[in-house]
Amino acid sequence: MKYPKEYLDEIKTRLKVSSVVSKTVSLKKRGKEEKPVGTVWISVADSEGVFSQKLTLDGDRSAVRHGTVLAALTLLLEHLVDEETDL
Repeated sequence: MKYPKEYLDEIKTRLKVSSVVSKTVSLKKRGKEEKPVGTVWISVADSEGVFSQKLTLDGDRSAVRHGTVLAALTLLLEHLVDEETDL
């Protein structure tokens, strides 16, 4: 499940920030074929739009959490660097 652009835009407006990062994750022990355990969607919303990435991570909750944070911060950093180089 990705967050809709309108939802992320509202978060940016309410927090008065230029970029936001979001995630959804399936950590339940019973994964489904279409959404197995460890399926994570991360998104970055900025002035250019919403950029989403689907991850499929292995391991326990801690490993999935660590992988999610690392991927989300990497995605955010890539977009922040792109904004800086576009100036």
